[in-house]
Amino acid sequence: MNIAIVVPSLRKTAPVNIAISIYKDIKSYCNVHATLFYLDKIKDIDNNINNIPEAILLNRKNYKLLKNFDIVHTHGLRPDIISFLYAKKKSRVTTLHSMIIKDLISRYGIKGFFISYMWIFILIFFNKRVSISNSVKKHLIKKKISSTVIYNGIKFDSFNIKNDKEYLKIDCYINSIKKNKIVVGTISHIEKIKGIEQLIELAKLNENIFLIIIGDGTYKYKIEKLVSLYNLENRILFTGHINHNAQYYSKLFDVYVQPSINEGFGLSVIEAICNKIPVVCSNIEVFTELFNKQQISFFQLNDINSLNNAIQKATTKNTTELETIANTIKDRFSVSTMSKNYINLYETIIKNER
Repeated sequence: MNIAIVVPSLRKTAPVNIAISIYKDIKSYCNVHATLFYLDKIKDIDNNINNIPEAILLNRKNYKLLKNFDIVHTHGLRPDIISFLYAKKKSRVTTLHSMIIKDLISRYGIKGFFISYMWIFILIFFNKRVSISNSVKKHLIKKKISSTVIYNGIKFDSFNIKNDKEYLKIDCYINSIKKNKIVVGTISHIEKIKGIEQLIELAKLNENIFLIIIGDGTYKYKIEKLVSLYNLENRILFTGHINHNAQYYSKLFDVYVQPSINEGFGLSVIEAICNKIPVVCSNIEVFTELFNKQQISFFQLNDINSLNNAIQKATTKNTTELETIANTIKDRFSVSTMSKNYINLYETIIKNER
């Protein structure tokens, strides 16, 4: 079984990291030969590039290589376009990592509207489409696009905080100001759909909250303006983008909060749970699909009192409870489970071709 995995670049983003996890894991199967392709060559000026020496830069000179594969598995709009143009129809598989129409309109407005509907048209010509949650699947069904659900999986490598200067720097800062504060944090792209304004409103409401926001994005300047308006600079820390081991930084928090307005999955939530940190999420469909009330605390979207109450509830979870929850989530959302599901999908496609 000859598999091509195609990503936009090797930059460390959630969809790319998932694609590379699939690539690395399926190579362990004896009947699989996997090749990783990427479209953009990016200079590693910030240590934010996955180091995959054997990955192949895909360009006009070698697009036709894709015709040689049993499966061409793409992740993202541009890889989907390349597959649509150059791969055999029966070989085309794509994973949809978000609710693409809502996501693109939120990011790019009217331009995003037209791009999203072009993408929907291209998806018609794929053999299989994979949604990362039932919420994404329902989003596509509204546009008469069918898909199979395969949840993302995570893999935790060993992490020595003694070797991470940025982690230690933030940890030292937290310890210097913590006192009786509850350290609430989130790890996210700072975009409108992430609902981070709610955390700023929370800090305004509850003086016992110290807030850490890890990440960057186009909406950050608006969040910073709100912080300035409320004079909260001394109780909110923006770390910017973290280049290494960002999934472990939730260990710095007393409570991890994901206040998203719209979300395709909950990868950062899963990482926080596996770090044995109490988690609070907005009660949007994808989170209620993936988790139950025993595992995380939910709050009513845009209701700051509800958010504050959920945080207070989350802090009551004890070490044993958090350990049990972490083990359950690790079993359900492992890389091996995800990869096995993709292998089964590939085998079904190839079998049906014969």
